[in-house]
Amino acid sequence: MSFKQSSLTTFFSRNDRNKDKESQSPPVDSSAMATNVQSEQSASVSQISSSYKLDKVDPIKLIHKTLLDDERQQILEHKWVPDKKFEYPQNTTGRCYSSKWEDTRPWLRCSLSDDSAFCAYCIAFPATVSEKNPEFITVGFRDWKNAKGETRGALERHAKSDRHKTAQEKSEMFLMTVKGESIPVTESISKAYQENVQRNRACLMSVIDVVIQLGQRNIPFRGNWSKELGKEDGNFQYFIDWKAQFDDVLNVHLSTAKHKYLSPKVQNEFIRICELEIREAIRNRCAESQFFSIMVDETTDVAEKAQLAICVRYVNLEKNSYQVNEDFLGFVEVAQTDSETVCNTVLHNLGAEWGFDLTKLRGQGYDGCATMSSEVSGVQKRIKDDYPEAKYFVHCNSHRLNLVIVNTCNKVVEARNNLTILGKITWFICGVSKRKAILMNEVKEGSKELDFDLLYENEDVLFESAMRQNMMPKPSDTRWTSRVDTLSWVLTHYKSLISVLEIVQSRSKGQAAADASSYHAVLLKFDFIVVAVILQYTLGYIYTPFQFCHSRSLAT
Repeated sequence: MSFKQSSLTTFFSRNDRNKDKESQSPPVDSSAMATNVQSEQSASVSQISSSYKLDKVDPIKLIHKTLLDDERQQILEHKWVPDKKFEYPQNTTGRCYSSKWEDTRPWLRCSLSDDSAFCAYCIAFPATVSEKNPEFITVGFRDWKNAKGETRGALERHAKSDRHKTAQEKSEMFLMTVKGESIPVTESISKAYQENVQRNRACLMSVIDVVIQLGQRNIPFRGNWSKELGKEDGNFQYFIDWKAQFDDVLNVHLSTAKHKYLSPKVQNEFIRICELEIREAIRNRCAESQFFSIMVDETTDVAEKAQLAICVRYVNLEKNSYQVNEDFLGFVEVAQTDSETVCNTVLHNLGAEWGFDLTKLRGQGYDGCATMSSEVSGVQKRIKDDYPEAKYFVHCNSHRLNLVIVNTCNKVVEARNNLTILGKITWFICGVSKRKAILMNEVKEGSKELDFDLLYENEDVLFESAMRQNMMPKPSDTRWTSRVDTLSWVLTHYKSLISVLEIVQSRSKGQAAADASSYHAVLLKFDFIVVAVILQYTLGYIYTPFQFCHSRSLAT
């Protein structure tokens, strides 16, 4: 019903109630009365429409509607401010809306089109409205007579209602979020939830810190099962318990939480996350250096599973100088070790799995086996076919010389047997602490002078170094100078070594005594001594070229 029709109905209803008085009064022309009312109402509506053009938000347009955030902000922050000369329309009792009510009630909004009042808070965030009391929310309030008052005041009664207080709280939090003065509403509804999140994150950081420290120190996580404690007494659990002694947050977490994040599955997940972070950092550094090379070697773990150890080599700028870096990327298990499988595994993990840009691959480095180095179908050839700029770098000359010597010694039976026996004697003596102590004591008390003449110039360097060593060096195929060092030490401390074997033979029983007797007899053989001298002479002769190839002066 329009404003005009409402006024006319009220007017004629009032005349019906007073029909007795009207019968005593002079007759009134009804057409003239209707004309006067229509003219007055037209003037009033014209005045309201003219002033209402300034109102940007009419509350009645927003009820029964799902509001957007922009519409909520509009109804909460903006309201129509009338001109000082503007007069609100009066009802039949001569009462009207007052803008002064808004001074202490920022939620109050007037709809001029409906001549009623609404609540901006309850419109922005409406609750379930009772059909008996929908004022200010879905039905405008216009009982101006009962608007104010302590007992019958509708404004105060609505302001104290629970639904109004809830809507007011949501509206204030919404405006703070929109203005950037608080966190989003969804995160600030529960303060306890936020505190719980922060506490859990602090616990996770404490656990991850232990994981990182163990990894940096190369300390295993697992341990032995403790019957007294009734649980596994591993390094990881030990350091967690130790840290909880001074970390209150971790201590409370371990004593109260149902899920403690300490299971083997979670430990492996933490290790996996650290692996991804480290590899990503290496990948970013390789990207900054523009180019990189790879080094791959096959190895076998304790479970006898074949796997590839993949490393990357690159140059980056550190502290105003260029540094060459070699970083380990990870182990990758392979089902077979043929060239095709190895090649596909390397390229797949570097590119698809780890995100390296293979177009920047400029070098390959492997061992000398045919699977890796073959120029027909080796791994280096297959990778070079896909990435032509990835050059295969063969071993350096000193490495090749070492391979020649190793193979030569293995082909000559006398040389192979001599080095093998020396290796067994080394482990026989140095592998047991008591025998090791006997050897060190005999060397200290032995003669510090050579019992034989030198065969060539500069040979004294090797023997002088052997004199300063109290322990017998172990021969190795990969340490290029280890064989000549072992032979030089044996010839220098020959008498002390014989004495040690005699002492072990006399003090030991069973297999140890038998082994000492056998090694003692071998060392006394003439052909063994001759082969040892020849090998020391041959290997010592090429010792100087080895040292020269590894010098920094040659590299520069």
